Amino acid sequence: MSAGSPQDKLVDIGKVVAIHGLKGLLQVLPLTDFPELYADRRHVYAERSDGSRVPVKVTRAVPHKSHYLVALAGVNTRNEAETFAGAVLKVPEAEVPPLPEGSYYHFQLVGLKVTDEAGQELGRLREIVSGPANDIYVVDGGPRELLLPATKEVVRRIDLAAGVIVARPLEEWK
Repeated sequence: MSAGSPQDKLVDIGKVVAIHGLKGLLQVLPLTDFPELYADRRHVYAERSDGSRVPVKVTRAVPHKSHYLVALAGVNTRNEAETFAGAVLKVPEAEVPPLPEGSYYHFQLVGLKVTDEAGQELGRLREIVSGPANDIYVVDGGPRELLLPATKEVVRRIDLAAGVIVARPLEEWK
């Protein structure tokens, strides 16, 4: 199977938000800017709401409004599809397309230590909230939660190898 083994680090690429029709189609909300990760794929993992993870074969994926309608091999009825309600579709990290230098996937950043330019720890990046102008980094674990705009003025450097984001928060944010 080309999707790697269940022990590989997996990346979320879509969430089943509804069942579509009677023939077992899943309505999937893309969780990636690369929906071709499952649209062109033959195998992915479906992590169900009960925590179980099963390999599945995607036989068809077509755009439908802001979602995709996804057909899985062996899932031919609404009842069979309902076993995937709420499931998250995943692929091994090694299979995601590389990004240009200086661009990062959210999964690469969440959990990194955040420091100021003097090296003082501000906390860890807990979440990234997508905004209309820029993303917002939610940092906690420090004296208080920080909301940092992901702009070049505030986020000075990201060093994945060292596991650190260097930021220049406004003084009143500290």
